Amino acid sequence: MIAGLGLLALLVAPGLAAASSTAPASRPLTEEELHRLEVAALGPAHAAEHARGLQREAAARSTLPGALSTSALAIHTLVAGEPRDVGFWTAPAPLPIVAVHAVLLPTGKILLFTYDPASDGTQGFTAVWDPETGTSRRVDPPSNLWCSGHTVLPDGRVVVVGGNLANSTATENNKGLNQIWVFNPFNETWIRQPDMRRGRWYPTATRLPSGKVLITGGWDETGTRTMNNDIEVFTPSSDPDGVGTVDLLGSRQFDLYPHQFLLPNGNVAVAGPGTADTGIIDPTTGAWTQLPDLSFTRTTSSAVLAPAGPLGSGRILLFGGNTARADAIDMLSPAPAWEPLASLPEKRRNLNTVILPDGTLLTVGGNTTGNYDGPLLESLLYDPQSNVWTRLASQTDARGYHSTALLLPDGRVWSAGDDGPFGGGNSTDTYEIYSPPYLSHGPRPTITSAPSTVALGSTFAVGT
Repeated sequence: MIAGLGLLALLVAPGLAAASSTAPASRPLTEEELHRLEVAALGPAHAAEHARGLQREAAARSTLPGALSTSALAIHTLVAGEPRDVGFWTAPAPLPIVAVHAVLLPTGKILLFTYDPASDGTQGFTAVWDPETGTSRRVDPPSNLWCSGHTVLPDGRVVVVGGNLANSTATENNKGLNQIWVFNPFNETWIRQPDMRRGRWYPTATRLPSGKVLITGGWDETGTRTMNNDIEVFTPSSDPDGVGTVDLLGSRQFDLYPHQFLLPNGNVAVAGPGTADTGIIDPTTGAWTQLPDLSFTRTTSSAVLAPAGPLGSGRILLFGGNTARADAIDMLSPAPAWEPLASLPEKRRNLNTVILPDGTLLTVGGNTTGNYDGPLLESLLYDPQSNVWTRLASQTDARGYHSTALLLPDGRVWSAGDDGPFGGGNSTDTYEIYSPPYLSHGPRPTITSAPSTVALGSTFAVGT
């Protein structure tokens, strides 16, 4: 449980509440009404935690440039309907660095990394931020890991591949870094690993069932927008602070940040964003099986592996990307093919989609034009079972290009990032936390009994 961050209403200054055109008007709540709602929805203990969190957030927010006053923060406004229908966002609160990348660690903290806006592209900033206390610790590696790919190993270590070797100039584009780093979340240190053959700027890293990591994509180190076609496999050391190995597996060109997912049969599926980036990689041989193309390139889209039961899923959902289209492909079908889904309510670029515990999908942020223009503050919920989109509560800060979102252990969603003019620029950042409607449907269940271990495929009971 993360205390003190999930207020039962979005905190905004008068006149800043962004309600949808079909939503009921905003309604101010008194402190007493807010507390009663929190106690009913979350229980007395969690409600008390939220009250303490409000005090911390108000104090922190007051230090931001152009901060709202304490009296303005004391106004609680329900945006676009009741929390049980549309959820609610906390007020923006400051982060130590811009959250271009974010990884939830097994310690409950969040690893953040970004670039140093004052450098030539060779230096990055990294911090471990604790949502429980709002405190952070800088853990900068000697390289710039912005524009990298990353994944989490079974033991909780974070593998980061590629990054930024040098910024673009008048004659060259960004150059990819060829380094691999592993972050140990328990002693909060970086360990450099063997280098890849070539640089990677915007690559993808996917953890395999063996614990190895499949690496694809990204611009190389030449600054000429040349793709790194190597398919490589990183084998981590069994020692948490040890050094692993990296091996060349095959060759295949992909667009930047390929949407890459592990299938239940152990193969790796790729589903965009490039038109021809649909197929399956055999992670033991590097062999590529081409599947039907997308109708057009979907750069700046988001994609998820659809929720499923214990046997896993092969169905990939692709949302937005300079379009309102949504599409799906079942990689385990005898004849995989793209099929249209219900379109988003509007075109969205740079959106983030998070799988919620109830199997629905939350899309936050995004914008309509370029990297940052036309920010979209209203969140969306997609139900894969009914194929229906629903508009939800609005954020306060823009979350376009270079934004991120994470599911927290307590069922809420953390959103941050966007280094553009509407998101606070490249030197300051805020985070907001969303409580989905299910958190306002009554008191949380309390687990009273559960087995300490279970066997794969067995049946077990959980008492509540």
